[in-house]
Amino acid sequence: NWNTSSSVCNWTGITCDVRTYRVTALNISGLNLTVTIPSELGNLSSLQTLDLSFNWFSGSIPASIFNMSSLLSINFINNALFGELPPNFCNHLSNLESLFLKSNMFHGKIPSTLSSCKRLRETSLSLNDFFWDHTKRNWQQLYLSKNMFYGEIPSDIANCSYLRILVLQFNNFSGAIPKEISNLTKLEKLDLQYNKLQGTIPYAGHLYQLQWLDLSDNQLSGSLPSFKFKMPLLQFLDLSSNRLSAELPTNVFHNLPFLEELYLSNNMFYGEIPSDTANCSYLRILVLRFNNFSGAIPKEISNLTKLEKLDLQYNRLQGTILYVGHLLQLQWLDLSDNQLSGSLPSFKFNMPLLQFLDLSSNRLSVELPTNVFHNLPFLEELYLSNNMFYGEIPSDTQNCSYLRILVLKFNNFPGAIPKEISNLTKLEKLDLQYNRLQGTIPYAGHLFQLQWLDLSDNQLSGSLPSFKFKMPLLQFLDLSSNRLSTELPTNVFHNLPFLEELYLSNNMFYGEIPSDTPNCSYLRILVVQFNNFSGAIPKEI
Repeated sequence: NWNTSSSVCNWTGITCDVRTYRVTALNISGLNLTVTIPSELGNLSSLQTLDLSFNWFSGSIPASIFNMSSLLSINFINNALFGELPPNFCNHLSNLESLFLKSNMFHGKIPSTLSSCKRLRETSLSLNDFFWDHTKRNWQQLYLSKNMFYGEIPSDIANCSYLRILVLQFNNFSGAIPKEISNLTKLEKLDLQYNKLQGTIPYAGHLYQLQWLDLSDNQLSGSLPSFKFKMPLLQFLDLSSNRLSAELPTNVFHNLPFLEELYLSNNMFYGEIPSDTANCSYLRILVLRFNNFSGAIPKEISNLTKLEKLDLQYNRLQGTILYVGHLLQLQWLDLSDNQLSGSLPSFKFNMPLLQFLDLSSNRLSVELPTNVFHNLPFLEELYLSNNMFYGEIPSDTQNCSYLRILVLKFNNFPGAIPKEISNLTKLEKLDLQYNRLQGTIPYAGHLFQLQWLDLSDNQLSGSLPSFKFKMPLLQFLDLSSNRLSTELPTNVFHNLPFLEELYLSNNMFYGEIPSDTPNCSYLRILVVQFNNFSGAIPKEI
């Protein structure tokens, strides 16, 4: 409504001073404007806030903008602006407090004269092509993520004594983390994720205000000396995907009382998992996968009543699965690829919010309780493969009405496939390969979301009644190595339009190969060897 017949102060995005009626703020964010920035904006001598974010402004920033001494805030996030920042950037912007240029196409070095912007506290230059000209600054927040900065992190960062937030993630910084960072006593967040940093983690004993520490996806090595010292406010710690090789100190969690998220995955940590985890009573996420932890899972973990995710996959853990009766908030539990044995006593107890459960590739040898699924109403993914489970598959699967993936392959389950599985209308993958299942294949008429069905290497017999019904999204079907003896229905492929792989080998199918294969226009693999098919090979193939 920028109409010359009305006062400028009534225009959309314009704010004026109530006394002088001069324009003090221009906020036209998110209007999908596709123009260049007019140089005439520099004539707004009282403008304090300039927000052009989330548009399609292109071209360079007019020189007149850099002469606006009244400006306190510049926000050009998410446009298509390009060019370099002038070397005298701050000569006239002496009052500037925040500068947001994220997600544009600026390039060149960050001007050393930025240090002349004495009041500058918040800076976001991410997702451009800047490189660092290291200078002394008095910033409180510095975001330089997702650029192409390289070389070592300057040690004079310690001169930024007011710095609270330092985010340098997704760059090419190399060398060691400067030990001088530990002198930034006001630091609350340090994110150096995804660089090429090497060496050991420096002493962090002075970082009493630190709440967030992310050093993941680097090449850091050695042990954890910093954890002998207190970081009493730390809530988030991610050291994953490095080369850290150490035994965790027995009291590692003692001085981290407010820790909520801990990620140590993809390293070479060894020894037992410390039992003092109970000191982290606020812990919600604990991810230690892909390490060399050994021994038993500490029973104290069961006291972490706020725990939502526990991932201990791919270690060398032994013993039985811990009691989890108190973990009422748990949504994700992955204990796969360890050496766990014994039964599942914990599953007699409630995990009412559990969505993901993976116990595959262990040494579990037990009959599943008949009501194993009764208290898992929100379960979406269940992996129990590569164990020694025996006894019939429980029929109460229908209690898991949200179940999308059920993988029980490579076990010793006998008996029939429960017909109740056909009521799992959200099921996308069913893999019962390599068990001792018998009987006929149950009706599957309700499995409209099913994309993967593997019943191979069992002792199933009879015909295929379920395939008279629709599985319109099925892509993979393997019924090989069973005792199926039947003539394939003439329209077997009619309701499988997205089928890509079909394996029927090592059975006793007979009769002609159906000619409706053209309905499976995505079919890449068709294996029907070692059967009794007769007649001609359909020309439709």
